[in-house]
Amino acid sequence: MVTPELLALIIWSVIVVLSGIIPCVVRPVREREEYGVAGRRVSWLRSYLTAHATQLSAATFMGFPGLIYALGIAISYAHYIAYMIGSCAFWVTFGALVWRLAKKYRFLTPTDILAWYYGGGSLFRIFTALLYIISVIPYI
Repeated sequence: MVTPELLALIIWSVIVVLSGIIPCVVRPVREREEYGVAGRRVSWLRSYLTAHATQLSAATFMGFPGLIYALGIAISYAHYIAYMIGSCAFWVTFGALVWRLAKKYRFLTPTDILAWYYGGGSLFRIFTALLYIISVIPYI
């Protein structure tokens, strides 16, 4: 017997799967750049909001609920405002520069930018990729 909850879960799952399949069928990805950085058509605001959502997600998994429990709900507002000011300052200061460099030299990843800036070769790229992987382990 199908309960309303199970039916809702099945419908939601179908919607999620189709929302991933339909765009790929309608407009398939032909280049690495189109897949990696959306063909460079993403606005700065959408890019900022994506980074902001990622940061808040990481804060949620990395102990933010415990911080709120220990220090109270007011700390969440202070942390959020501090993050907003800090990330806005970073994006205003460095975002446009990084975006112009990435567009000019066709960088796809932060490793591309670092390898260009520091003149790194294959070993540098592998080391940087390993650092990224290690830094994600606590988040997983």
